[in-house]
Amino acid sequence: MATSAGTVRASSPGGLSLKGDRTPSVLLFTDSNVFAGTEQHILTLARALRRLGVGAMVGCPSPAILSDRARDEGLPVLTIQKQGFVDFQAAGILRREMGSGTFSLVHAHNSRTALAAAIAIRTVSHARLVMTQHFLTPSHASRRGVARHLFRLAHKWMNSRVAHFIAVSEEAKRRMVEREGVSPERITVIPNGIAPELTRLRNPLDVRREIGIGEQAPLAVCVSRLEKEKDVGTLVQAMAEVRRELPDAMCVIVGDGSQRPALESLTRQEGLSDAVRFAGHLPDALSVIGAGDLLVLPSAVESFGLVVLEAMALGKAVIATDAGGPREIVLNGETGLLVPPQNPPAIAKAMLRLLSDRQEAQAMGEQGRRRFLERYTAERMARETIEVYRRVLGEG
Repeated sequence: MATSAGTVRASSPGGLSLKGDRTPSVLLFTDSNVFAGTEQHILTLARALRRLGVGAMVGCPSPAILSDRARDEGLPVLTIQKQGFVDFQAAGILRREMGSGTFSLVHAHNSRTALAAAIAIRTVSHARLVMTQHFLTPSHASRRGVARHLFRLAHKWMNSRVAHFIAVSEEAKRRMVEREGVSPERITVIPNGIAPELTRLRNPLDVRREIGIGEQAPLAVCVSRLEKEKDVGTLVQAMAEVRRELPDAMCVIVGDGSQRPALESLTRQEGLSDAVRFAGHLPDALSVIGAGDLLVLPSAVESFGLVVLEAMALGKAVIATDAGGPREIVLNGETGLLVPPQNPPAIAKAMLRLLSDRQEAQAMGEQGRRRFLERYTAERMARETIEVYRRVLGEG
């Protein structure tokens, strides 16, 4: 077994190690090579579970950002390279490790890893499978013809092997019920939680100087993968309207992706090269949010939106599209503003309202921070996840 960051000891079959024993008995499993919201969730959940005494290890490809960060934090890592949708090699590794007692529960974070785990647990009597649905639309939904039919059959079989599902939002649960036919009783909604390292925030004025933003300039921040579904182009178009009424307004876009060249071209076409800054991927994105007046999330579709929680934890107002998860997080008019998706004038109007009235933006940010502390901490997420584990393993 390829592990690191600590000795992996056998746990008793079915045991969760809930009383301080840090033996890895829950595998948080993804086959993704990127580091985005799902991977951040896995890292946060692993940390929080171990703080509460649950042995948790991360299963993922290596080298990858997730495996590197997990090792840096002393988390045990099981290396499982991505081999395709039906991954018999991964299933074999899981079967071996579960059979030897390394872990008794696989917590999969996408359908490919859930399918591999479903294959593995057929011959390991004490093993169980939990799956978190992070997305509103599964990958097989875009397929056509025979491939779509085969993928749907695979999903149906896999779903029958999952002991329990976790959905990150009520919208994600609703779509699972409607699309996959999963019984609502088999799905528990556990909103994502975070534990931002606020003590590491840099001075906002220093951050502004580094990215070339004036100390008093109204500043909107967007942190997002630059992919089609994130619809950052709508934000760029909205900025053109904002600048007509608020000429000193600025926008910093943190993140990277396949759409970056097109977005930079759109920015030039709109005459916004001096107003919209593309910062690329930054490990210190939290400090950029802290340097801004508000966060904008323009996604066309969004299952949750971890960055919304980060902004709330920092006491920043949020403007987000009413498109899935954010409508459950943002209290419209109280902690931020919800706008229709793919609607530049609506985003521009919301931005002008809060960038022009910093007192209102600050008041919304303070309300958002209170809501974060009540509902969206990593500890709350981990405790609710442990209750699912216990039910699945018959411990409570």
